[in-house]
Amino acid sequence: MNKRGVNNWRVICFMGLSLICFLLLFPFSVNSEESYLVYFLFVTFLYITLAQGWNVVAGYGGQASLGQHAFFGLGAYVTAISWKAGWIGILIL
Repeated sequence: MNKRGVNNWRVICFMGLSLICFLLLFPFSVNSEESYLVYFLFVTFLYITLAQGWNVVAGYGGQASLGQHAFFGLGAYVTAISWKAGWIGILIL
């Protein structure tokens, strides 16, 4: 690889790491309870994680499984019920 290719690779790695650091530190720099952008990024990354799980099972494994979606829904249901009942603090501890 020539000198220019190595420099391009370093720039790309630096930009990628800078973006990751920005996305990790962004929620701490704004009021996360009232920021729509933090909510939007959270939901987006949550669905990206769910889609990647589906990609691994169905895409690479060739299996049609809805198990991870069932556990995702069950976790959301249990969290909502416990939040409404006031048990979420007990579950976190």
